[in-house]
Amino acid sequence: MAMLSSTLFNKSSMFNAVKLSIKKHINVIVILTILYAVTTVLSILYVINSPPIYNYDLSGNIQAVYQSNMTETTGYVVQNDTYTPVNDDPQIRFEFDNELISGIKVVFSAPLKNETHTQVYFDDNGVLSEPQSVIIIASKGATEIFFEIPVAEYNIIRIDIDGVVSIKNVYISDELLLIGTEKSVRFSFSYVICFIISNVVITIIILTLSKYGKIDKICKYLKEKLIIMKQNRRGDKMTVIKKQWIDVIKAVAIIAVVIDHSYRLLYDNSYIQQCSFFSVTVFIFLSGITSFYSISRRGNDFGLKETFRRIKPILIPYIFATAIYLICANNFFDFKTFWNSVINFNASPPFYFVLFYIQLVIISPLLYHLINRFEINVRRARNLICANVLLLAVVIFAAFLSVNYTFVLNVHGGGKFLFGGTYLIIYYLGMLFGKYEFVFDKMSKHIRVAFMIISGMVLTLFLLFYLNNSFKIDSYVPFGSGFNPPSVTLFTYSILIFLFLYSMITLTEQYRIPNKIGNYVSIIGKNSLYIFLYHLLILQIMRQYIIENVLLLRVTYLSAMIIIPIILKHFCHSLKNFIGLQRDKL
Repeated sequence: MAMLSSTLFNKSSMFNAVKLSIKKHINVIVILTILYAVTTVLSILYVINSPPIYNYDLSGNIQAVYQSNMTETTGYVVQNDTYTPVNDDPQIRFEFDNELISGIKVVFSAPLKNETHTQVYFDDNGVLSEPQSVIIIASKGATEIFFEIPVAEYNIIRIDIDGVVSIKNVYISDELLLIGTEKSVRFSFSYVICFIISNVVITIIILTLSKYGKIDKICKYLKEKLIIMKQNRRGDKMTVIKKQWIDVIKAVAIIAVVIDHSYRLLYDNSYIQQCSFFSVTVFIFLSGITSFYSISRRGNDFGLKETFRRIKPILIPYIFATAIYLICANNFFDFKTFWNSVINFNASPPFYFVLFYIQLVIISPLLYHLINRFEINVRRARNLICANVLLLAVVIFAAFLSVNYTFVLNVHGGGKFLFGGTYLIIYYLGMLFGKYEFVFDKMSKHIRVAFMIISGMVLTLFLLFYLNNSFKIDSYVPFGSGFNPPSVTLFTYSILIFLFLYSMITLTEQYRIPNKIGNYVSIIGKNSLYIFLYHLLILQIMRQYIIENVLLLRVTYLSAMIIIPIILKHFCHSLKNFIGLQRDKL
């Protein structure tokens, strides 16, 4: 009994010792786990996107097909290391005894003059039947084609190329495929070695830093930053509420942007795309509201310093995004190309938005001054509505002149025109809404409910009209070109979307309905700029990965286009705060 008690005591002591050790080194364990996960994901992505290793070729530059392996060419004659067809049905046949063929690459002697079809037959019993084949289409100007066999279980391949096309060489791969998909994963001993070595190096670095107490300092710094972020989020309750409805509507708008730009890739229904056209117009309306709030807090400070302070939060991320786009597109950085792209706003099509948004920010103090000056001058006449209508008419006339008589740069949409053309009207209306938002704040709950129901019904009816008649009504209006810059139809549709969302969100706040979903959605809105700047780049990268399940494809692509820019923004801000902290220490 005593021995059993002693054994249990020892096991309990060992368990407690292990538990204390884990608790003591929890920071190291967590960091190592995260880094191991990152290296695993990067390794898998690297293996998936790495080109196959070709072990054999016709000319013997790598290893000629000979001995136990057989190659047969019919309808070709060899001239100067080039296989030139001599009839209309040339063929190349490979038969391996011991290896299984997993991929082929055909290199042409010159760029193709016309589109060419290549039929590849594969089998393991010499039948080479029609069902076990695939057609590869090579476009005009192509210099090579390649094909991966989904599962490496075939040792006989025949290649039939239509037309009179000379071949420089044919390469054969017999790598072992681990996963039989359209994007096959190959087994490579070198990848395994690199993966192990990288993780061993990471482990040594982390343990060394832990030994000198650096890991605990890093974790303590991150925890302090997290506490500060949480305290800042609490803030003033009314300020948080006022910001939240703006951020939620921004989130809806940026999701609409992502959906719009995913047309023909994630969906083919044109009505869905048409419903998302409100996105940029709503963004500009919200920008007018926030500009009015910002200028109101600053009083009469309309100087260049204040204007640059308001432009900087979008200008610096835009410049950084331009550099990222160019590096990804060209695989190198050239300052001249970078500078031309920055000043021409053409690194990516959506960057037109930055061009006219900066112009609207510059002119916003003038619009703010006019709105307040009109109110002061007409207070005695009690004709405030007429004064605002008069100013709106002036803004509409300015937009008319902009669309018809100005040209800034050859970019997409409203970026061509001074102040964005008709976006100037939307921006002014947003500032006007910010001025008189108190009218909506004073509404009773019953009136808000009625307003939400009416705006929802009107939006539904107008949406039906909008989808069936598209932009036909705009042919009678002298400005606007459909959806960008917005015309009267899109004006109306976007404003109805905004009013419905605004009334619904503020109503839930007034009734004190718990809105955790709104809290999470507002995070997307707060990061909408980075999503806008980077979603197309992420979409271009994601297109390389083929996902057959349509639902999984949509969820993966949309999540990546939203989540990755959010992570990038927080990384940039953390880096900025860290650099600032180190500078203060110096």
